[in-house]
Amino acid sequence: MRDQNGNRYWNAFPECCDFYGAGTDDAGYLAALMAEAKAKLSVDEDRIFFIGHSNGGFMVNRMGCQFSKHIAGIISISGSVGYINTCNSYDTSIVDYQLNVLNIYGLQDVLVNSWDSQFLTNMKILPASGLIIYWANLIIRGYSGFIQLDNINLDSFSLGKETVVYTIPIGSNYNGSVTQWKQPNGKHWPAFNLQFPTLVFAWLKNNTRQYQGL
Repeated sequence: MRDQNGNRYWNAFPECCDFYGAGTDDAGYLAALMAEAKAKLSVDEDRIFFIGHSNGGFMVNRMGCQFSKHIAGIISISGSVGYINTCNSYDTSIVDYQLNVLNIYGLQDVLVNSWDSQFLTNMKILPASGLIIYWANLIIRGYSGFIQLDNINLDSFSLGKETVVYTIPIGSNYNGSVTQWKQPNGKHWPAFNLQFPTLVFAWLKNNTRQYQGL
């Protein structure tokens, strides 16, 4: 969809990015594409993921909110959710299903990583750094702290392993995972290196879902 200025956008949350109020149902559109693909192609239902950057990052969080029972996971890059219009605005049944979440963001991202961030609107958003706790609370209805894993190298301009990796233990009573890749020097438009797709595909491979026939 394009807005009045000809810019492409997703209508993810009221905060981002249907700035002219067209009211398009992009979540329904993507869900319909997913259903069509499953009907026409041989699709492994355990391995359906959504990945998006910026406005696309907001959109994949929306898909996780509203259609978690039909997907394995989401990868949000420089994205977030609304501060007021959160998942509770759409669906609170996520605790019943497995959802794997990978949140990738830069500490220097002034657009989405501050409580005072206003993503080109006058409505606040949840800082990208808070997504790991936000999703953990949705999946397990509680947050008991995170575990720091070995750093990884994602930045084209860094020779070392600059990206900090966190995960939150979900526990045996729940399905899903919550992981965060934090780039200390990262900005809104990350400069990923050639290792990035390899690491992403490894995460996808390790975070499939036990499909429940829904």
